[in-house]
Amino acid sequence: MPNVTSLPAKPQNRQLTVAAKPSPTPWLAAWQPAEEVPVPIETVRQAITEHEASLEPADMRVVIVELDKVCAVHGTPAGWDGMVDDYLEAFDGVPFDLVKVACKHARLDLKFFPKPAELRAPIRDELNARRDTLRRLRTAEMKAKPAKHQPEPPRERTPEELAAVAAAKEAALQALSAGPVKAMPAERDDLKPQRDDSTAAARRRVAEGLAGFRKVERTAQPWGDSQ
Repeated sequence: MPNVTSLPAKPQNRQLTVAAKPSPTPWLAAWQPAEEVPVPIETVRQAITEHEASLEPADMRVVIVELDKVCAVHGTPAGWDGMVDDYLEAFDGVPFDLVKVACKHARLDLKFFPKPAELRAPIRDELNARRDTLRRLRTAEMKAKPAKHQPEPPRERTPEELAAVAAAKEAALQALSAGPVKAMPAERDDLKPQRDDSTAAARRRVAEGLAGFRKVERTAQPWGDSQ
C-alpha cells in the first residue's frame, strides 16, 4: 500500500489479536429498565468487562494489514493514496475480529474492490448490537443489587476435634469432683446480740422492793357505823 509508511508508527490501541467473545447474557434480552435486575451486580459488571473488551478498537496497523490483503486480491484501486484515509476511517472504532470479517467478505464474496460503506455492511448489525448490549448493561448496573450473602452451613467436626472436646469435658468434671467441700461456718458468739445486764438488774431490784411491802387487808364496814 503506497502510504503505509506515512501512518503514525505508534499504535492507537493495544488490541492486536481477536478479542474473546463475551459470555451470553440471556437475561438481558427480556429485561426492561423499569424492572428489577434479575442477576446480582457482580454478574452485570463481569458482563460489562467482557463486552467492553469485545468493542476494543482495532489497532490501525492490523487494519492496514487486512486492507493490504484485499488489495492483493482485487488490485490496488486508482487514486488509492487519496482514498486510503477513508478506508481507515471506515474501521475507526471497530474491533479487530469484525475488521477481519469485513475484509474476508471483501476478498471472498465481492467481485470488485469495495467502497468503505461496502466494507462495513456485513459487520454493521453486529457492531450496533454489541454497542447496544453494552449500553443496556451499564443501565442495568445502576439498578442491580449485590448478591445476597448465603451463610455457610455448619462444618462437621473432625474425629480429632470431637476427641479434644470430650477430653476437655472429662477434665472439667474431674476438677469439680476433686475440689474441697466448703464447710458451713460455725456460729460465732461475737455476732450474737449482747444482753443488757444493767436493765435486768434494775428490774430485779424493783421486784424485790415491792415484795417487802405487806398487803394490808381492810374490812368493809357499814356506812352508818363509821359515823
